[in-house]
Amino acid sequence: MTSPAPDRRPIRLLSRWGMPPVEGRGRPLLSIVLDTFGASLFLPISLLFFLGTTDLSASRIGLLLTLSTLLSLPFGVLAGEVVQRYGPTRSMIFNNAGSAVGYALYLVVDGELGIFTGMFVVALSERLFLACWPPFLKQLAADAPFESWFSFLESLKAGCFVVGGAIAALAIADGNVTAMKWLIVCNIASSLAGAAILIRHRPDGAFRKPSRGQGMREWLALLRDRPSVLLGVGNILFAPVLLMSAFVFPIVFVRDWGQPAWLVPALITFAYVLVMLAQPPVTRLTGRRPRSVSLIGCTVTTCAALVLLLVHSRSGAPAPGPEVGLVVAVVVTILLTITGMLYFPHVNAILLDLAGPSGMGRSAAFFHTGTTLGNAIAPAFLTWLIAGPEVLWTVLAGISLVSLYCLLAADRMAPARSSEPEHQEAQEAQGQAV
Repeated sequence: MTSPAPDRRPIRLLSRWGMPPVEGRGRPLLSIVLDTFGASLFLPISLLFFLGTTDLSASRIGLLLTLSTLLSLPFGVLAGEVVQRYGPTRSMIFNNAGSAVGYALYLVVDGELGIFTGMFVVALSERLFLACWPPFLKQLAADAPFESWFSFLESLKAGCFVVGGAIAALAIADGNVTAMKWLIVCNIASSLAGAAILIRHRPDGAFRKPSRGQGMREWLALLRDRPSVLLGVGNILFAPVLLMSAFVFPIVFVRDWGQPAWLVPALITFAYVLVMLAQPPVTRLTGRRPRSVSLIGCTVTTCAALVLLLVHSRSGAPAPGPEVGLVVAVVVTILLTITGMLYFPHVNAILLDLAGPSGMGRSAAFFHTGTTLGNAIAPAFLTWLIAGPEVLWTVLAGISLVSLYCLLAADRMAPARSSEPEHQEAQEAQGQAV
């Protein structure tokens, strides 16, 4: 008697949702989930941890974080050489191990210098992660469309942050410092576990390493490469838009509109839920069209959000009522979340299209060093301009349009995508046949 055929409907549904084929990729996926989940336990409570375990003020802690990020920027470029020499998988292992060391320092060191040392080690690991993540993901995707894998993993990571953030909130509900320390221990353990899993992972496909003396020539060629520079400039200009939820929402929604303080973390969690549920299908739908459509779309949603904020937060005008303010806050969050879902997969895909196989690590390092620089400047830029709301919204709209011009120009100069539509059709046919 033969056993009944397994029900393949869930596989078909996941394929239509946008999940790429994951066979043979269990180890790296588990490593990514573990590492992201550990980070999600600590990042939401990091400021509270430093306030609870040190005598430093919030402004002093913020200054140390900014300094550690800025001082790590030169390593962001050197990280490209690490990725080129050792490959994306080994670089991910180095990143996980470095993160574990940095977080361990938070538990064992004391005083301002010790805390800063831990921050700096974590910042260095972050620079290495940003340099190796796009090449690692490209290697993981193999012949499948890069955007589908990027979106799937962004969805997984968003789910980790939703669950991890909820656990962290429950664990420290009474401000228990011991609970915070245990969350850091879990973060360290997840980083080390992720590294251990990757040690035995053998990725498909070769990653070309540089010849001796080749690195400097390729860096100079990259700096002279007009589309790569345009892509980097466009990404730096768009950084303030992507950080609005962290630095604009608390001031506008809570301080100026009188909304409750819990609204901002609730909106950020809501955005993570949207990414978790909608990122793969959004990318699957937009993948059938030129990337320029997605880039224009994310600028449209950004400008729509800025118009809403301009209408309801003019200088001298009364703040919107509680109900209207809540609706506007939710709609703006949805629009900016759609912006991110349209922006990240396609911009990272252009980045890899512009990079040859031997320069993938350098290109990612160059691009994301610019990302870090933009993220470091954006908080001061946003909080400086927010005193005049009309100026802030107008300037953000203007730089969004300039960023769009740079990104479209870089996309136009990128090599044509090879056989991605055919891949997508084959994947859909496979999902229907299963």
